[in-house]
Amino acid sequence: MSDNAVQQPQLPTAADVDGYLNNDPHMTNFYAVMALSNSIKTTLGPKGLDKLLITGDNKIVATNDGASIIDRMDIDHPAAKMTTSIVEEQRTRAGDGTTTAIVLIGALLNSAVDLINRGVHPSDIIRGNRFATERAVDILSNQAVDVSVDRKQLETIAQTAINGKWDSDGREFIADKAVETVLSVEQDGAVDFSAITRKGVKGGSYYDSEVIDGLLIDTDSSSTDSVSPTINIQSELENVSVALIDNGLTIDTASDQGTVTFDSPARRNELHEYEDQKYIQHANRIIESGANIVFCQQSIDDPVIYHLADEDILAIERTRRDEFEKLKRVTGAKPVADSKYLSANDTGIAAAVNQRTIAGANLVTVHADGETMHSSLLLRGGTRHVVEETKRVIDDCLFVLRISLRDDAVVPGGGATEVAIAQDLRQHARTYSGREQLVIEAYADAIEVIPRTLASTAGYDPVDSLISLRKAHYAGHSSFGLNLNTGQPTNMIDTGVIEPMAVKRRILTSITEVANLLLRIDDVLPTDRGQDGDEGNHDHSSESKDIITQQDGYPWAVGHSMGH
Repeated sequence: MSDNAVQQPQLPTAADVDGYLNNDPHMTNFYAVMALSNSIKTTLGPKGLDKLLITGDNKIVATNDGASIIDRMDIDHPAAKMTTSIVEEQRTRAGDGTTTAIVLIGALLNSAVDLINRGVHPSDIIRGNRFATERAVDILSNQAVDVSVDRKQLETIAQTAINGKWDSDGREFIADKAVETVLSVEQDGAVDFSAITRKGVKGGSYYDSEVIDGLLIDTDSSSTDSVSPTINIQSELENVSVALIDNGLTIDTASDQGTVTFDSPARRNELHEYEDQKYIQHANRIIESGANIVFCQQSIDDPVIYHLADEDILAIERTRRDEFEKLKRVTGAKPVADSKYLSANDTGIAAAVNQRTIAGANLVTVHADGETMHSSLLLRGGTRHVVEETKRVIDDCLFVLRISLRDDAVVPGGGATEVAIAQDLRQHARTYSGREQLVIEAYADAIEVIPRTLASTAGYDPVDSLISLRKAHYAGHSSFGLNLNTGQPTNMIDTGVIEPMAVKRRILTSITEVANLLLRIDDVLPTDRGQDGDEGNHDHSSESKDIITQQDGYPWAVGHSMGH
């Protein structure tokens, strides 16, 4: 295969698919995943096109975010489902690169189809893919540039992650807010996501979003409710004592008791006196602890609320579990199971607490005391859907920024890294005498789908663009990628189109894992799930504990350009 030959992988025709479906069940998995890849391929890059998604209840979504599209697609084929679950690892571990990974998997499988048709056995392809990936990761290290990660550099990295999702003004704005948030909690290059909260409030301009120093609690969108009737904290209170009760401030009642019958008025009065005493006990224990604010996991009965209000103590009930844990971290308070266990030693300190109303939402901010750091992103938008999608984009930024601060290494974007890897792999393939040589060359061709697609979505000829990039790299310009504004090869490091090396490395390992997994499968067999409880020996799911996750589900609308 000539080094200068540009192969343009073609998706199979309907006739090809029918032939494989009838004669080779092994291939149906490939075509299902290739169809998935092709469906989001044109969304890649800053010039990527949008997809119009229509739900079963006729709601319409317009988006070019690959992760959003995959989340909302109704995927039935088992191979495609398995692929999306593995690729989801890319998002949970690296926070970015979902679209790139899916596109590359499709290209690798397309190459595998061609190799199998030429007589190369799947086991040879698996082995060759593994050799190619190991080499590609080594090349990636050579492409990496160690940078001094200052604020300007971080903003550049964040903007690259946002490219294609927002207009230029919105991209700069959201990147600035993401960097401000990360730097406010960063310690020695480490970023703890548990020290970051994102809250969205519908209404106002997108540019009204702000970073707040402290833990922000939205008492409307969460299950939390500020219930003290006579206290309205409009100005900031300082050195606030905080109590956390992992229960409610109520009276226990028999769960199966529907009604209570009294045999005399005296018995009724005795019950009321008992209840009053219990309520006073709850309130007095909190008062004696010295707390100014009490957060409860469950409900607070009205009499307790009024007793506490008389002492200017703010009571907040039904605090959400994640917020309860953050309050514990921010204030240093020790949660107790019941008010009877509460003492002054269990209370924590907040440097300040304030309350304000924005667009009808009641917000309470708890500022950390001492060395504990916590920042909150208050995101605004015209609709709830826009706000929720902004959270998703913010998460992408936070992930790549954390990786950049940790690794201090970036690689050029714009297809530069993929072309450099492909160029080296073609040379490296010549060191193999077996069929692995064909596989490594095919891997090199497949990985160049990224610069080809970037050129195509930007309106340039993909073949001409790839040839010009190859010429630049053969001339020694390994950092040259495609400038999507001019269509010419440009130094991506100089223009600020850079990506964290860890994201690229994760993409390379993920795509090979998926491709090789599918190559090992030669049939899909239905089983009776009721016969045994084992639904499969391979568990590809992953639960990440250190990532920022959506708590309210995913929205059904996406905004790309936010006006003032």
